[in-house]
Amino acid sequence: VNSAMVAASWMASAAAGSARTDAVLELHRAHFVTKQGFEAFGEQASARARKGRSADAQRAKLHQQGLRELHEAMDEKLRTALQGGSMSIWTGEEKARMRERREAHKAKELVDRASQGPEATMLPQSAREARAAMDRKVRGMPPINVRTKREMEEIEERRQDPNEAREKMAAHLAQRAQVWKAEKDMMAERLRASPRTMTFRSQEERRRIEELRQDPDEARLKSEQHMEELARTHRDRMAAMSERVQALPPTNIRPLEERTRIEEARQDPEEAKQMMARYMAELQQSNKAHKAAVAEKVQAMPRRTFRSKEEREQIESLRQDPEEAAARMAAHMKELRLDHKERQARIAENVAAIPAMTFRSKEQRDRMDAIKGSQRVTGFARTLREIERSARS
Repeated sequence: VNSAMVAASWMASAAAGSARTDAVLELHRAHFVTKQGFEAFGEQASARARKGRSADAQRAKLHQQGLRELHEAMDEKLRTALQGGSMSIWTGEEKARMRERREAHKAKELVDRASQGPEATMLPQSAREARAAMDRKVRGMPPINVRTKREMEEIEERRQDPNEAREKMAAHLAQRAQVWKAEKDMMAERLRASPRTMTFRSQEERRRIEELRQDPDEARLKSEQHMEELARTHRDRMAAMSERVQALPPTNIRPLEERTRIEEARQDPEEAKQMMARYMAELQQSNKAHKAAVAEKVQAMPRRTFRSKEEREQIESLRQDPEEAAARMAAHMKELRLDHKERQARIAENVAAIPAMTFRSKEQRDRMDAIKGSQRVTGFARTLREIERSARS
């Protein structure tokens, strides 16, 4: 047990515990030497979390790479097997040797059967006889193996009973355990004989670590006392600063008369609001009175214009009501439309009265005139009906 404890302490002081020791020292230094306070805990935790995530990502990357290589090897094995036309574990050379031995055995069997006479080549009378003949033939066959005679001899030499192999392995493991225990005892003896001051740090670093090492409760009490002292010093400094500011004479760029006017003009916000409301009401009343006076003055002034009396009379005669102007314009447009229709009808009559000049014969022209006359009468009647309808509307 003592040797195990010594070995454990030795492992804790070696590289296995150096990372944790460095982290504790760095946190202690940040908390009590550089006075970072409890923020150092968060920074250390974040740094260790980032380092852990980076290590996890690296391990995941290596795992993915191993899986990818395994898949590629399996795919290559399948491609090779498919190209070879077989999924067997035997290689091509081994299968070729097996095929040669099988053909040689078959040829030898045929020769032996032929030498025995026609009775040996006859088929058996029943399945039992066939099976017995097959068993005799198999037992009489030499062993077929792809391995050489030397390999078979080595295998026979190594073959042993499972119980014997288990006992042999147990003895081997027991011997290994004894050797390991002896080595461990020797290592513990060497560690106990070695001086306790063995370390990879220099004497100055050890001295600095001893200075920084303290009890957590003592360190907390010391930190609280330090913070109280800082607060007390800050309060005293602020009080002294306030006394110095109060003792200073007032410094102002304005003269005495201007400061007096400012003090007289300074008033309560509510009073200033009421005063401003009264002032705005007075301004509104004065503005109304001013606008009324201006309107009366404008009304009393004579009409002033750059137009002559005749132009003004003409403008007044042309001025009319908008609805009256719209009705008048609608009547005017209606007259124009009727006049246009009558003019179109007269143009059509004049065109129809012109003798036709054509290459058609008299019979064709008479037939065309009859058709046009009926159409003209119909069109004229339609025009008259439209005129009457528009006149009524």
